[in-house]
Amino acid sequence: QLHRDPDTRPNNDCVACGAGAAGGVSEASGKRQTKAAQVSAGADAGHDAAFDAAAVAAAWVADESSLAVGDLSHTHATAVAWVLKDICNSAWSSDIKTAQRAAQRVRTLLDSFDAKLIVAIAHWTDGLDALTRGQMERVLDSLSQSRDILLAQGLPREAALTLLPSLIAQAMLGRHVEALDTATTARAEFLSAGDQRNAGKVECNLGSLYIQQDQYGKAAEVYKTA
Repeated sequence: QLHRDPDTRPNNDCVACGAGAAGGVSEASGKRQTKAAQVSAGADAGHDAAFDAAAVAAAWVADESSLAVGDLSHTHATAVAWVLKDICNSAWSSDIKTAQRAAQRVRTLLDSFDAKLIVAIAHWTDGLDALTRGQMERVLDSLSQSRDILLAQGLPREAALTLLPSLIAQAMLGRHVEALDTATTARAEFLSAGDQRNAGKVECNLGSLYIQQDQYGKAAEVYKTA
C-alpha cells in the first residue's frame, strides 16, 4: 500500500509566509472549535504578531469565523493557504468533507488574490479534492499545474511533494511504469533538497511498485535504503 502522508509542511526558511503543520486542525472537532474561538476572540489580521494562520484556517473549515477574505493581507492569505493545504492533505483519506471544505476555501482565496503561490496551492488542493472524488485524471492535471508553478517560484521541495498524490493516482489507474518514473523523480528531488524523511517514504512506495512488477530484487534494495 502506498504511503499517503508525507511531511508536507513547507520549510519556513524557503517559503515566503511559510506556515507550519496544520496542528490540531485535522484532529477532533473540539480542537478546531478551540482555534475558531481564538480567532473570534481577537486574532487581528492587521498585526503579524497576533495573526494565527492555523486558527484562521481551522475556523474557515469549520464555518465558524467572521473574518472575511478581504480582511487578509497578501502575506496572511498566503500563510492561510499553506495551512489549508496541510488540512486538505491530512484529511483527504480519513475526513473527506474536511478535505473538500479546505480545498473550497483555497478556491475562495483566489477571488481576491491571484498570487502565483496561492494559485499553485489552489491547484494542489484541487488535486487532493479530486482524489477524494476518485477523479484520477483531474488529480494528475491539477497537481502537474501546481508543480510547474512551484518549480518556477524556486520551491523544488514543495514541487516534489505534489508528486506524492500523483503517484497514488497513477497507481490507482494501473499506470505502474509511469508511477515508477514519478517515484524515482520524487526520490531524487527530495534527496537533492536534503529531505531524507520523504525520500525514505518514497522508497517504500517504490518497493511496493517493484513488487507489483515482480522485481523483488529492486524492491529489497530500495526497502533497505529506506
